[in-house]
Amino acid sequence: MLIYFLIFFLLLVLCLINYRKHSHILYVVGCALLIIVAGLRDISVGNDLEAYVLQFLEIINRTVDKESIEIIWGILNDSLRVISDDVRWFIFSTSFLSLFPLFLFIFKNSKQPSFSLLLFFIIQIGFCFYMTGLRQSLAMSLTVWAFYFFENKKYIFSSVFLALAVGIHASAIFCLPFLFLLKVDIKKNISVIILAISVLLGFIFRLDIFAFFKQILFLFPSFNFYEGYSDYYREMIPNFFGLFFSIVPLSVFAYFGITKQDDYFSRVLFYGTILNNVFASTPQLPRYFMYFTIFQIIVIPNIYKKLSNINKTVVLFAILVLIYYFFGVPYITGTTPYKFYSSGY
Repeated sequence: MLIYFLIFFLLLVLCLINYRKHSHILYVVGCALLIIVAGLRDISVGNDLEAYVLQFLEIINRTVDKESIEIIWGILNDSLRVISDDVRWFIFSTSFLSLFPLFLFIFKNSKQPSFSLLLFFIIQIGFCFYMTGLRQSLAMSLTVWAFYFFENKKYIFSSVFLALAVGIHASAIFCLPFLFLLKVDIKKNISVIILAISVLLGFIFRLDIFAFFKQILFLFPSFNFYEGYSDYYREMIPNFFGLFFSIVPLSVFAYFGITKQDDYFSRVLFYGTILNNVFASTPQLPRYFMYFTIFQIIVIPNIYKKLSNINKTVVLFAILVLIYYFFGVPYITGTTPYKFYSSGY
């Protein structure tokens, strides 16, 4: 836990310094710090990391259907093995490849990149998730560029980045219809109403769509779609059915994004938040919406200085909630306790 406190403190200092005066060097220092910590971690840091290492070493094989769809991930592993089959090389290279495109995206699109970096560190789909969900985090770092190029009418580049993302984690295909849907404008007052309804639906109905499917498909006893799965935080959070952390901060960010700026990235965040809220109680499903909700790390830093003092206080409250849960709730991602690489296969 100590290393996370130290990283948070350093990123906070960088954020405060850069809030008044931008320094590209300080941002690079923050990025390098996260890449080093992620790249030098032990196999035990991150729930899924050991399985990825075993696949890299060809000790275990992936299922045939995944290999046929997520072919880019297989090519990446083969390419890394050509250079070296050292586990340390695999962990560092995959950490770099997943984090660097996102950090470059932040640098290009955030008005307060160090602020974005701080948010990335504490959100539930941020740094700790990147240390456990290698494939999806890499796919997410590619899809942000797919959205960026699509918005800038560079459709070939957008298609290439999305195809690469799907070849790494098939869930990225979910982004395809939203590239077009997000071009549709919705009036601000209607957006606020939709957002409020999604919050109420999330808290009141607590929809578990997989449990619903299981009930209506009782004629098929072998059906076990995501049965037994849980999300990374919901079952461990002590209040409001574990939904406060999942719904409230993100909804606050989406509200200010859609009402104060309403640009393309704000709409991406808005739609992702709606889906996240409605299906917050469905195990694993919110992971499909990470490709949209990750834009909170761009939207909030871009609008923060425009907000009134009251609105800034609300945003800071949401950030404090994230900080509280980051340090106060054990990481179900398996990233604590942290230790540097000490053993291999």
